[in-house]
Amino acid sequence: MVYTGVMPLEFRVLGPLEVRRDGVVLPLGGTKVRALLAALLIDVGRVVSTDVLIDALWATGAPADARHALEATVSRLRRALGGEGEVRNQPAGYILDVDPETVDAVRFRRLLAEAADLADADARRAGRRVDEALALWRGEPYAELAFEAFAREEVAELVELRLQADEQRIDAALAEGRGGELVGEISALVAAEPAREGRRAQLMLALYTAGRQADALAAFRDARTFLREELGLEPSERLRELERAILLQDPSLVARPRASVARPRMRRPATAVVFEPAIALDLDPEEHERRTARATAIVARVADHYGARLVAPLAIVFLDENHSATAAAVARELAQTMSGRTGIATGEVLVGDEGVGGPLVDIARRNVGAAAEPAPTLERRDGLVRRGRLEVRLRGSTPWWVVWPSPAPGSRR
Repeated sequence: MVYTGVMPLEFRVLGPLEVRRDGVVLPLGGTKVRALLAALLIDVGRVVSTDVLIDALWATGAPADARHALEATVSRLRRALGGEGEVRNQPAGYILDVDPETVDAVRFRRLLAEAADLADADARRAGRRVDEALALWRGEPYAELAFEAFAREEVAELVELRLQADEQRIDAALAEGRGGELVGEISALVAAEPAREGRRAQLMLALYTAGRQADALAAFRDARTFLREELGLEPSERLRELERAILLQDPSLVARPRASVARPRMRRPATAVVFEPAIALDLDPEEHERRTARATAIVARVADHYGARLVAPLAIVFLDENHSATAAAVARELAQTMSGRTGIATGEVLVGDEGVGGPLVDIARRNVGAAAEPAPTLERRDGLVRRGRLEVRLRGSTPWWVVWPSPAPGSRR
């Protein structure tokens, strides 16, 4: 590296090509000089062979005296930069011998790498690094030279990195719990880049953390439809895993302060509802999977609508005091939406940062099977007897219900 004692040059390629000294844009001259500088900047700090530079300057055919023409262009570039030190002759070609940090594309890549290293430990600092990186952009990289053959690969890589940086920025904001602020922005990005699954995943997570679980699952279905119909592809494992986590209301999806103290688990009165869809076991495996996925999505949508917690793919829990009427309404809605049986159980659960614990869901699941047993004496509970297509039954004084479609008039159970 040669130090000249004057203010260092600043090279800007994340937009129209510019060279600045002390904030002043230097006049570079014609297209050939600018192309030469761009070719050297792409490999800043490394020797670029004479043949590569000739191809870059005369892609459609070099003149007979190409080496002399290149030397003349190098001289013009040196004059434009204000000295001999930056562009140096080497046995095999030329090198732009400047501090790489004076090139905005180099700083951009460094800031992204730092953000990636910080992402798990400090989302806020990672977000600041990404913001710094994105602030360097002024437009399309190497704007007037972007379609030149020598620049095409570098431009494509920088554009992709910018897209990744924008995804990192949104990831950092989601990690801080700001998903609700980003739904509109991410929706617009998905519309602009529908095949980019990272955007789809971010939209699902933003919707979910904004309390819109049903919309998050609808976003997954939209992604699956697009990928299948437009590209002939299935959603990636990342998207499928995120859908499963949303269905299960995985606590890890919701950002929490890293230094927070875990809350003690508390006993809460609750009602659990478990749905058992009527899906034949002799179906084709893919058809069985489709029907199971549909039942899972229905239960998740109903849970989201009624404000219940989805604790397993087909099991939900209400944590409020007056939950029996709502639970019966949920059971009725499930049975009306898809053929199947529903078991309900009331009691207590343990609630903490890890989710909902206790045997209540297992009791409700056991009660699904109890629906096939002879019905006990029908009693009134919360005024819920023979509502729609369901009956709500109480066994003795035990506080749980078994719910199933009511028999047709005149039939016997």
